[in-house]
Formats: sequence, C-alpha cells, structure tokens
Amino acid sequence: MATLGAALITSCVHHRLGPKTEHARVARGFVLAAGCEISESMRRYETLDFADLLGNPNLADSAGWATAIPIMQPGDQLRHVNCDTGENYFGLFRDSTALFKFGRMIND
Repeated sequence: MATLGAALITSCVHHRLGPKTEHARVARGFVLAAGCEISESMRRYETLDFADLLGNPNLADSAGWATAIPIMQPGDQLRHVNCDTGENYFGLFRDSTALFKFGRMIND
C-alpha cells in the first residue's frame, strides 16, 4: 500500500496544472523570444481559472482583461506565455501575432 501511495504522489508532482504547452515547433511560429513556451489556446473561463492557479485571481477585473476581451474576434486565441527569463503573461493572439499582452507576472 505504501508503494502505491508513493507512486500516486510522484505522478501528481509531475502533472502540470493548466493548459498544455505547445510543441517547440509550434511555439517558434509565434515569434517569441528564445526560451519562451506558449500554451494551447484557452477559452475565457480556462484563462481565468489558470490565472487563479498562478496567483492572479483578479484577472477578470483587470484593465488588461477589459481591453483584451472587447477586441477579440472569431478565430483569435487566448494563450499563456512563460519564458526562461521569468516573463510570464497572457496574450490575445491573432494568427501568430500577439495583439495584446496582459496579466503579466514575474516568475521567481
């Protein structure tokens, strides 16, 4: 039983919460700085839930969210970007271009 418990705990530690990260080949198409990862596209509620997990529970009340949501058009995507430099933000993307970055946080 102890072995099973240890295996379950270990698997939980390695499970990443939030959206899946795109393959590096896909991330390069977004013209991000070297060392940056980009998430799969998220729905609005997924973006807010993930922001809460990251320690930003008030994203829906932020000026950035209030700017991003009205300019969204069909086909636009909300994604999360996380860079080795510590830069960490949400972005509104159209095709492979970041239209607007918001919800910035610094990774320690």
